[in-house]
Amino acid sequence: MRYDSHCCLCGSKDLRPFAMRSDGVPVVMCQNCGHAVVEHFVDDVESLYGDSYFGAANGSGFGYDDYQYTAEHSLAWAGALVPLLRPAGRVLDIGCADGHLLTMVGERYDRFGIELNPAMAARANRAGFPVIAHNLCDSASWRSYSGSFDIVLAIAVFEHLSDFRSGCASGRAPPRN
Repeated sequence: MRYDSHCCLCGSKDLRPFAMRSDGVPVVMCQNCGHAVVEHFVDDVESLYGDSYFGAANGSGFGYDDYQYTAEHSLAWAGALVPLLRPAGRVLDIGCADGHLLTMVGERYDRFGIELNPAMAARANRAGFPVIAHNLCDSASWRSYSGSFDIVLAIAVFEHLSDFRSGCASGRAPPRN
């Protein structure tokens, strides 16, 4: 599915120019539902999130200049929120990268991740966080876990999906008893 052919939320083909991102990429908005997306999205989404995404050339405007620094300074709120929501249990972090947020959550939780980048997924696994899937939208690979998490985190994930609607459907799980 491509953003530039129809709205991935409602299916409308009535997409109009809306804005320009800071990196010069045009954004279009669906005139039916108001969902806005980049005008042209690559067919091979996985190619965007290679190792350089987590340590891009300084000032390139793509990915992170320093992922470790950004994670340390931008995820603390989520790490602190989890214990307020539930003092223990099973946590899934969709887009877990190297498991930094899972580390912040603490040892009172059984912690799992989903991560697209193989090198980051390997780092999360080495840190003790099982990466149960490579791609959120491939729910068949992690279906056996459906409904088994007390908390599901997805910080800055869904805007990176080529099929937003499918990603939301895959990430939704029935509540655990």
